Amino acid sequence: IRISGGCVRDLKANQVSGHIQSVTGHYMQGVEVQLSPDSLFRNYLVDYTDSTGYYQFNNLAAGQSYCIRGFKNDDVLQGVNLLDALDIQKYLLGKSRFNGYDQYIAADINHSDRISVMDLVSLQQVMLGKLRHFPNNLSWRFISLQDAVDPIELSEFQDYTRFTIDSFENLQLDMIGVKIGDVNRDVQID
Repeated sequence: IRISGGCVRDLKANQVSGHIQSVTGHYMQGVEVQLSPDSLFRNYLVDYTDSTGYYQFNNLAAGQSYCIRGFKNDDVLQGVNLLDALDIQKYLLGKSRFNGYDQYIAADINHSDRISVMDLVSLQQVMLGKLRHFPNNLSWRFISLQDAVDPIELSEFQDYTRFTIDSFENLQLDMIGVKIGDVNRDVQID
């Protein structure tokens, strides 16, 4: 298996399934999982994760490449509080470092592929109710478990994973949900 920039290449499957969990290991129910033949997701199939975070797509066409991603864009302030803003501020001032790939993804509030003062400003505007959503970003981003390694290069991080169907094997593709803005990892999963 060759993994590069969020894409899994040259995998074989007739079925793709997996579990989605939060960074803290809690299964995520109700995540929309989208499966598309292209990375723009112009047309896609949908499955929703169950109480164990499980999703599944069957009868995938042999020889076809697919892209898969998790999608969840509700409750923008879930798990987000003043401590997260302070953690981003300390990082920007060089007083502390992040210790995990998820913290970099969570701190990139405006999805610019870098962490800057504008991320802190955007987070504060959402917390104060001046913005209803994170600019250019969703409430959650998902990364395949295979790509969840440190360090992560934000500019190479993709919100989808690509795979190819070559035979009648099954592919297990687990994902981790990262709550944008929740740098200190205290989001509660229902």
